[in-house]
Amino acid sequence: MTEASENWPGERDPTRLEVEKAHEVPESTFLDDFKQALVARDIAKDYQRAFPQELVVTPYQNTDDRQIAYPLVLLSDFPQLPDEEVLGALQALFPAISETLMFLRLMPMPNASGELIPPYLQLSMACLASCLPMASACSPIDLELSSLGQGNASMRLFFAATKMWGVMLEVDNREARKVEAVLASTLLVTYGVLSADKTVWSETSSLLGFTGAIARRIHLHDFGAQSDALTAPPVRSIGVRSPTRSLLMSYLFFVDVIHAVHFNTTAQFSSSELFIAMPASHHDFHDIYSALVLGEHPLPLVMTDQEDAVLILAAIISDIMTIHRAFERIHLQSPNDSALWPSVDKNTHWLTGSFVPFSASNEYQRMLSQISNILNRWSERFKERMHQDVMALFYFCRMYSSCPHLLRLPRISGYEPAADPSAYLSRPEGQDDTVSEGAIRYAWLVLENINVTGDGPRVACPIWLPVVTFLAALVVWRSLKSSSLVKPGFGTLKVLGVFRAELEQMPWSCCTQMVKTLVKLMRG
Repeated sequence: MTEASENWPGERDPTRLEVEKAHEVPESTFLDDFKQALVARDIAKDYQRAFPQELVVTPYQNTDDRQIAYPLVLLSDFPQLPDEEVLGALQALFPAISETLMFLRLMPMPNASGELIPPYLQLSMACLASCLPMASACSPIDLELSSLGQGNASMRLFFAATKMWGVMLEVDNREARKVEAVLASTLLVTYGVLSADKTVWSETSSLLGFTGAIARRIHLHDFGAQSDALTAPPVRSIGVRSPTRSLLMSYLFFVDVIHAVHFNTTAQFSSSELFIAMPASHHDFHDIYSALVLGEHPLPLVMTDQEDAVLILAAIISDIMTIHRAFERIHLQSPNDSALWPSVDKNTHWLTGSFVPFSASNEYQRMLSQISNILNRWSERFKERMHQDVMALFYFCRMYSSCPHLLRLPRISGYEPAADPSAYLSRPEGQDDTVSEGAIRYAWLVLENINVTGDGPRVACPIWLPVVTFLAALVVWRSLKSSSLVKPGFGTLKVLGVFRAELEQMPWSCCTQMVKTLVKLMRG
């Protein structure tokens, strides 16, 4: 291999010296020397023919006919922003919503009044804060939001922040090495995941792909590889490295999983890629999750915080999704539907024997049995210490493992953002869409642990509540519509009104479309 191929940029890792050099300002004579070198070349004599005409900016023409070069063309349809007073008020409201977002509440968030914040981060914070019910009742925001509509104002801030984020990273690639860029895009993805607009969905998926690439490039998901890329000293021996970065990566991974569940797509990261510190206890995540999977070592006694519990549940959902996707093209019996298979909700060990015939069905059931055992161990440690919202996510994991086609139910029900018949995840031939009795039982347990109506309208509920509530409602709806489960006195579609009542109290914009879908289903 030649020396040139060994130094190919795609195969090297940036060091902290490169970052420091990239931030250095060139000497004043650098630009002049560069211009003189260009003029001295023969090609400069015919530069108009050599230079692509579509990139030529002609400032002396009429403004309406001016050709704008990339990346400024991204700002050609930039939305009109509220005035600075409104943006400042929205940014001041952001701490109220960050306190309700898992992982972010443990991070030192930038102060809008006391720190120099990149413009794209300011707009991202304002976008998410504008979703709060209190935003429309806070002067001077009330006049701005009342004239546009709160949802329209949030959407305009979303697209403005997305365009500003893309342009600034194109103009100055040093921004792509900053944690602020990942934070801003993750906040925007949070808004997009909880939206029900198809245009926002498309932009969110693209933005999440860019964010995942940046996170991998700066080794945000692997604290073992950060010693060469960051200025932080290596302290892996005590299992703690850059807690703020680990918190941000935890939040990005969690939003990535919720995005995959709501949009019925694949996640950017898997649980096996995360070599970060636990959000609260600062233990090695990979060691903790391996202990849960293998069951050979007990979890540390100090691990009792909600952030640690939620991160583990996100990893479990990611693994369940991988299992179902790997076997979805194979005609398999759904768990708990046949007496041929023991229930995966029990500690069954017969599949771990050395003499079990290897087949797709056996492997599928073995993996689901392992997921069930992981959830059992999680329950033993965290169940008595968790808030009801977290337990709703736990029972969602149970429901998802018992219902392989769960993520297809929104499209089947006619949920507008997911009702695209050209979606690539089509129904596998030979596999029905009925739900098991175990999935129905866990759907009611999800509802039992959601008490938004009892608590009254919230500042902002956890971002997973709308998604798990809606999917649990669809499981109940599908069970009532299934010919194999319809019996006299079994139930009525009016029970969906209980799920609707909970969704109506949640502030996120996707809840409105979810409520409309449930109302349509209740009418038969």
